[in-house]
Amino acid sequence: ALSRFLPRFLWGKKEEEKEGTAQERCQIYSVMAWMDYFMDPHCLFLDSLLILNLAERYGCSMEVVLASMGVGLAFNTVPASRLARYYHGRAVALAEQIQQPIAIGQAYFGLALHEHHALGDGAMALDHYRRSARGYWEAGHLRSWASVKMAQSLLWIPENINDRLNLCEEVIQVSRDAGDHQALGWGLFMLAATLDQAGELETAV
Repeated sequence: ALSRFLPRFLWGKKEEEKEGTAQERCQIYSVMAWMDYFMDPHCLFLDSLLILNLAERYGCSMEVVLASMGVGLAFNTVPASRLARYYHGRAVALAEQIQQPIAIGQAYFGLALHEHHALGDGAMALDHYRRSARGYWEAGHLRSWASVKMAQSLLWIPENINDRLNLCEEVIQVSRDAGDHQALGWGLFMLAATLDQAGELETAV
């Protein structure tokens, strides 16, 4: 992590490592980061910086996008909104440059979460949740798609209750058709939360 604050020439000679190996290490750190997002936000910083430093060192553009989004989320937990916005913006800019669907999905997901929970800008967050969902859908990442839809459903607008119920039913139907129980769980959670907030507690339970 110290390398974020040192000139590149002080990093030392790059050890011999294939790009594929570096990508595998990034994937391991990424799994750790998502666990730490829920369990230990302090470790989320370390995980995200490990991915970002490694990805930048070996020129792994996809992983740079994912790690930049992770650092943005870590700053959101502090909270440090300006720094979070910088890293989310960096992730989106690179994702648009490389036009990789998963990168686009992840980058816009992070930006939408920032706008939704840190800035309270529901309109912008909604646009970016939808952009993220399209990216994951194009990539065939059903669970990530469902998780974005779940986050989108938390933008509670009472007059749009039917739209929100339709969103829940879409996730539930697609998940059942695909036989994906985790995505189905997101959909059922969305439906229960929507019914609860609409005053239908017994149906939600």
